[in-house]
Amino acid sequence: MRTEKAIKENSKSSRWTEKTETEAIWSYLQTSEVYRKSAGLYTILFHWFSLQKPDLEQFIQQQKAIVHLSEKGKADGLALVDDRTAREWHENSLQTCFIDGQYDAVFDMARFLESYCHRSGVKRIYGFVCNHKPAIAALEKRGFGKPSSTEIVYEKRM
Repeated sequence: MRTEKAIKENSKSSRWTEKTETEAIWSYLQTSEVYRKSAGLYTILFHWFSLQKPDLEQFIQQQKAIVHLSEKGKADGLALVDDRTAREWHENSLQTCFIDGQYDAVFDMARFLESYCHRSGVKRIYGFVCNHKPAIAALEKRGFGKPSSTEIVYEKRM
């Protein structure tokens, strides 16, 4: 999915993840339906990688991990982002590498990311997400358009 409508709108419960939250976020992922559905994979420039704890730590250290917090202050959403599309494709863009959460969490994290892109002058956001209907619906509501085709990634052990 993608959008070119990076508007400035305050997020309610999303922010950049702090280093001290790594364990809590990793625990969240271990019970996440989206993490399971996506086979624990994230993508950068159409290359798929296994999302392990050291990868999560690296995203957090580079301030490329957005967390959504529930009303109780617990993580209930995660979005990982990367700017290699800008460098490799020579365009002013950012991509999500992994999006996890239910509708409200994804909607708010997208709002946070759009606001960040608006302030930073980023013109296009690519939203890579597994086939999780609440996340797709949230991104569509935020103005992300669906691609004309769908990529399916799987592995079969022989």
